[in-house]
Amino acid sequence: IALISVSLSIFAQEKPPAPSAPRDVKIPLVQEKKLPNGLTVVVVERNNLPLVTAQLMVKNGAGVEDGNLAGLADTTVTMLTKGTKTRTATKIAKNSNF
Repeated sequence: IALISVSLSIFAQEKPPAPSAPRDVKIPLVQEKKLPNGLTVVVVERNNLPLVTAQLMVKNGAGVEDGNLAGLADTTVTMLTKGTKTRTATKIAKNSNF
């Protein structure tokens, strides 16, 4: 056991290697357009990849609550995990159509 602790202390005292030179970073151009229906579309083209990725992000929760409804999103989420008189939380989760 003493031999192991001695060898570990030797390694712990070594200096880390010097950092390498910084790499050039090219951040792709972000194109943003708001559609007539209010939807904002953001596109980042990377033509070197044969891939298309799409994400739909919806503003929700406390960040978009009206001042008159403050706390409603949190209360709703909390209540979903409690269940109701006629449905348990598990039944609600199994029957959700998300």
